[in-house]
Amino acid sequence: MYYVLNALEHGATTMEKGYAMWAELVRDIILGMVAGLMTTITMATSGDDQEVQIKLRSLRGWMISKNVPKMFQIKVVDYCNEVWSNRSGINIDELLGDVPPAMKLNLSTFLYGSVITNVPLFRGLAEEVIGALCNVVRPIMVLKDQEVMSEGQTGREMYILMTGEVRTSATLLPDRCTDPA
Repeated sequence: MYYVLNALEHGATTMEKGYAMWAELVRDIILGMVAGLMTTITMATSGDDQEVQIKLRSLRGWMISKNVPKMFQIKVVDYCNEVWSNRSGINIDELLGDVPPAMKLNLSTFLYGSVITNVPLFRGLAEEVIGALCNVVRPIMVLKDQEVMSEGQTGREMYILMTGEVRTSATLLPDRCTDPA
């Protein structure tokens, strides 16, 4: 078709030249529409990446305005980038906050019930208690080498490992029971 249209450009009559110019204009419009469609598809598939980048820029700006130490800023940005990039698009906390209480109970029990009942401490508890525990579960993602808790820190949370691995380390404290008296 390209050769036919090019041959018409050098047509002998004015009508042939006019048809050739009209055909090229139609071809250019079609090619423009194809290019636009490809751009739209590309933008749609990278839309989540753009959203994450916008959130990260906003987070960096906020931390700079609050004078958060630079090394801690790097840790926070790395963590948020990993979490936001790997999120499936559903914010579970937001979802559980939006549904009616009975549905929240059923959904949270479905999500966390089997994990909680596999913990020896919780085995044999009534379904109502397991449901209440499931309602207070808050999942977190921990990155490699991220410290979750330090020795000597007062614990207020309980952590249950759902997937992955964890490394623990402890520093031996001097024996405090040695009294020379």
